[in-house]
Amino acid sequence: MHKKSAEWTRLCRKTPQSSKSAGFTLIETLVVIGIMSVLSAMLIAYNHSSTAQLALTTDQANVAGVLNRAKALALEKYNVPGVSGQICAYGVSFSSTSTYFIYGYTPQSGSQCSTATDFSYSSLNGFIVQNFQLDAGIQFNPIPADIYFIPPYLVASSSGAMAVTLQIPANGATAGISVSPGGGVSF
Repeated sequence: MHKKSAEWTRLCRKTPQSSKSAGFTLIETLVVIGIMSVLSAMLIAYNHSSTAQLALTTDQANVAGVLNRAKALALEKYNVPGVSGQICAYGVSFSSTSTYFIYGYTPQSGSQCSTATDFSYSSLNGFIVQNFQLDAGIQFNPIPADIYFIPPYLVASSSGAMAVTLQIPANGATAGISVSPGGGVSF
Protein backbone atom coordinates (compact mmCIF):
# COMPACT_ATOMS: atom_id res chain seq x y z
CA MET A 1 0.00 0.00 0.00
CA HIS A 2 2.84 2.29 0.67
CA LYS A 3 3.92 2.06 -2.98
CA LYS A 4 0.53 3.22 -4.23
CA SER A 5 0.38 6.25 -1.98
CA ALA A 6 3.88 7.34 -3.03
CA GLU A 7 2.83 7.02 -6.69
CA TRP A 8 -0.33 9.00 -5.96
CA THR A 9 1.66 11.73 -4.27
CA ARG A 10 4.09 11.94 -7.18
CA LEU A 11 1.23 12.28 -9.71
CA CYS A 12 -0.54 14.96 -7.72
CA ARG A 13 2.60 17.02 -7.21
CA LYS A 14 2.82 19.92 -9.63
CA THR A 15 5.68 19.80 -12.07
CA PRO A 16 7.30 22.95 -13.40
CA GLN A 17 5.67 22.42 -16.83
CA SER A 18 2.15 22.07 -15.46
CA SER A 19 2.48 25.25 -13.40
CA LYS A 20 2.25 27.43 -16.55
CA SER A 21 -1.14 29.07 -17.10
CA ALA A 22 -3.21 27.53 -19.84
CA GLY A 23 -3.95 29.71 -22.91
CA PHE A 24 -2.85 30.68 -26.41
CA THR A 25 0.49 32.13 -27.31
CA LEU A 26 0.78 35.37 -29.26
CA ILE A 27 1.83 33.46 -32.39
CA GLU A 28 -1.19 31.15 -32.21
CA THR A 29 -3.53 34.13 -31.79
CA LEU A 30 -1.98 35.96 -34.78
CA VAL A 31 -2.31 32.86 -36.96
CA VAL A 32 -6.01 32.50 -36.09
CA ILE A 33 -6.65 36.21 -36.76
CA GLY A 34 -4.85 35.95 -40.11
CA ILE A 35 -6.88 32.92 -41.20
CA MET A 36 -10.14 34.59 -40.18
CA SER A 37 -9.17 37.75 -42.11
CA VAL A 38 -8.54 35.75 -45.30
CA LEU A 39 -11.85 33.88 -44.92
CA SER A 40 -13.74 37.14 -44.29
CA ALA A 41 -12.24 38.74 -47.39
CA MET A 42 -13.26 35.72 -49.48
CA LEU A 43 -16.81 35.88 -48.10
CA ILE A 44 -17.12 39.61 -48.86
CA ALA A 45 -15.85 39.11 -52.43
CA TYR A 46 -18.22 36.18 -52.96
CA ASN A 47 -21.15 38.19 -51.59
CA HIS A 48 -20.36 41.10 -53.94
CA SER A 49 -20.26 38.84 -57.01
CA SER A 50 -23.46 37.06 -56.01
CA THR A 51 -25.21 40.44 -55.59
CA ALA A 52 -24.14 41.44 -59.11
CA GLN A 53 -25.30 38.07 -60.48
CA LEU A 54 -28.66 38.50 -58.73
CA ALA A 55 -29.08 41.96 -60.31
CA LEU A 56 -28.23 40.49 -63.73
CA THR A 57 -30.80 37.72 -63.35
CA THR A 58 -33.41 40.22 -62.15
CA ASP A 59 -32.82 42.51 -65.15
CA GLN A 60 -32.96 39.51 -67.48
CA ALA A 61 -36.40 38.63 -66.12
CA ASN A 62 -37.49 42.29 -66.32
CA VAL A 63 -36.49 42.60 -70.00
CA ALA A 64 -38.26 39.31 -70.80
CA GLY A 65 -41.34 40.65 -68.97
CA VAL A 66 -41.26 43.88 -71.01
CA LEU A 67 -41.02 41.89 -74.25
CA ASN A 68 -43.98 39.77 -73.13
CA ARG A 69 -45.92 42.92 -72.27
CA ALA A 70 -45.32 44.36 -75.75
CA LYS A 71 -46.49 41.04 -77.19
CA ALA A 72 -49.63 41.12 -75.02
CA LEU A 73 -50.38 44.71 -76.11
CA ALA A 74 -50.07 43.65 -79.75
CA LEU A 75 -52.49 40.79 -79.17
CA GLU A 76 -54.96 43.07 -77.44
CA LYS A 77 -54.61 45.84 -80.04
CA TYR A 78 -54.44 48.18 -77.07
CA ASN A 79 -55.99 51.60 -77.56
CA VAL A 80 -54.01 54.34 -75.92
CA PRO A 81 -55.89 57.42 -74.75
CA GLY A 82 -54.99 60.36 -76.98
CA VAL A 83 -53.84 58.13 -79.86
CA SER A 84 -56.30 57.98 -82.68
CA GLY A 85 -56.30 55.48 -85.49
CA GLN A 86 -55.10 51.97 -85.92
CA ILE A 87 -52.09 50.63 -84.04
CA CYS A 88 -50.10 48.32 -86.31
CA ALA A 89 -47.53 46.89 -83.93
CA TYR A 90 -45.98 47.11 -80.50
CA GLY A 91 -42.31 46.71 -79.86
CA VAL A 92 -39.41 47.24 -77.53
CA SER A 93 -36.67 49.67 -78.51
CA PHE A 94 -33.27 49.57 -76.86
CA SER A 95 -32.21 53.21 -77.03
CA SER A 96 -28.85 53.04 -75.23
CA THR A 97 -26.67 50.64 -73.28
CA SER A 98 -28.99 50.86 -70.28
CA THR A 99 -32.42 52.22 -71.35
CA TYR A 100 -35.28 50.66 -73.27
CA PHE A 101 -38.98 51.31 -73.82
CA ILE A 102 -42.22 49.88 -75.19
CA TYR A 103 -43.59 51.72 -78.19
CA GLY A 104 -46.63 51.52 -80.43
CA TYR A 105 -46.53 51.98 -84.20
CA THR A 106 -49.32 53.76 -86.04
CA PRO A 107 -49.44 54.16 -89.84
CA GLN A 108 -48.77 57.48 -91.51
CA SER A 109 -51.96 59.40 -92.20
CA GLY A 110 -53.71 57.94 -95.21
CA SER A 111 -51.73 54.68 -95.22
CA GLN A 112 -52.54 51.22 -93.94
CA CYS A 113 -50.68 48.87 -91.62
CA SER A 114 -50.39 46.34 -94.45
CA THR A 115 -48.22 48.72 -96.50
CA ALA A 116 -45.56 49.07 -93.77
CA THR A 117 -42.64 46.67 -93.75
CA ASP A 118 -40.50 48.08 -90.96
CA PHE A 119 -42.08 48.65 -87.56
CA SER A 120 -38.90 49.68 -85.76
CA TYR A 121 -38.91 52.80 -83.63
CA SER A 122 -36.59 54.71 -85.99
CA SER A 123 -39.18 54.49 -88.79
CA LEU A 124 -41.95 55.21 -86.34
CA ASN A 125 -45.07 57.27 -86.50
CA GLY A 126 -46.23 56.43 -83.03
CA PHE A 127 -45.81 56.79 -79.33
CA ILE A 128 -43.86 55.56 -76.33
CA VAL A 129 -45.90 53.49 -73.88
CA GLN A 130 -43.41 53.12 -71.00
CA ASN A 131 -39.69 53.66 -70.31
CA PHE A 132 -37.38 51.30 -68.42
CA GLN A 133 -33.83 51.40 -67.04
CA LEU A 134 -31.34 48.60 -66.28
CA ASP A 135 -29.68 48.40 -62.86
CA ALA A 136 -26.41 50.27 -62.44
CA GLY A 137 -23.46 48.16 -63.55
CA ILE A 138 -25.47 46.20 -66.14
CA GLN A 139 -25.73 47.04 -69.82
CA PHE A 140 -26.86 45.73 -73.18
CA ASN A 141 -23.92 44.34 -75.11
CA PRO A 142 -24.30 44.96 -77.99
CA ILE A 143 -27.29 47.32 -78.10
CA PRO A 144 -29.97 45.11 -79.70
CA ALA A 145 -32.17 46.04 -82.64
CA ASP A 146 -35.81 46.86 -81.99
CA ILE A 147 -38.01 43.79 -81.52
CA TYR A 148 -41.66 44.24 -82.47
CA PHE A 149 -44.82 42.16 -82.53
CA ILE A 150 -47.29 42.43 -85.41
CA PRO A 151 -50.92 41.38 -84.86
CA PRO A 152 -53.28 39.68 -85.58
CA TYR A 153 -51.31 36.43 -86.00
CA LEU A 154 -48.50 37.66 -83.74
CA VAL A 155 -45.45 37.68 -85.90
CA ALA A 156 -42.31 38.79 -84.12
CA SER A 157 -39.74 40.59 -86.18
CA SER A 158 -36.69 42.79 -85.91
CA SER A 159 -34.37 44.80 -88.08
CA GLY A 160 -31.54 42.67 -86.64
CA ALA A 161 -31.12 39.59 -84.47
CA MET A 162 -34.03 38.80 -82.19
CA ALA A 163 -31.85 38.38 -79.14
CA VAL A 164 -30.89 40.56 -76.22
CA THR A 165 -27.67 40.11 -74.26
CA LEU A 166 -27.15 41.70 -70.85
CA GLN A 167 -23.65 41.98 -69.43
CA ILE A 168 -21.88 43.03 -66.26
CA PRO A 169 -18.77 44.73 -67.67
CA ALA A 170 -16.94 44.49 -64.33
CA ASN A 171 -16.76 40.68 -64.39
CA GLY A 172 -17.93 39.76 -67.91
CA ALA A 173 -20.99 37.77 -66.77
CA THR A 174 -23.76 37.66 -69.38
CA ALA A 175 -27.41 36.68 -69.62
CA GLY A 176 -29.47 36.35 -72.77
CA ILE A 177 -33.06 36.57 -73.95
CA SER A 178 -34.27 35.37 -77.32
CA VAL A 179 -37.50 35.88 -79.21
CA SER A 180 -38.77 33.33 -81.73
CA PRO A 181 -40.50 34.41 -84.96
CA GLY A 182 -43.77 33.21 -83.41
CA GLY A 183 -43.33 35.57 -80.45
CA GLY A 184 -42.03 33.18 -77.82
CA VAL A 185 -39.74 34.88 -75.31
CA SER A 186 -37.18 32.65 -73.61
CA PHE A 187 -34.12 33.08 -71.42
